[in-house]
Amino acid sequence: MLSGLASLSLTAMANPPLAPAEDAESYFASSFAWAYERVGYGWAAEIISVGELVTLTVVVLVGFVAQPRLQVSVLLFTVTFHTNLAHHLTRSP
Repeated sequence: MLSGLASLSLTAMANPPLAPAEDAESYFASSFAWAYERVGYGWAAEIISVGELVTLTVVVLVGFVAQPRLQVSVLLFTVTFHTNLAHHLTRSP
């Protein structure tokens, strides 16, 4: 729901022209910083740009940190599952 509200606010700030030939760039809002810059809030655009940069960096780093743990968990689950399955099928100790 929050993402939908954010998209709605970005669309409202873009304010597309009536004729596409007037200003074709205003049909494509590239980011919230662009939209705030367009409506005259340059200071907010700077804050948003820094926030986007920090957030994207943190998301990428968290993804890299979590990847090995996730792979080990999947591997252990797979090995345990197949070992238990083989034990039940063959009834071996």
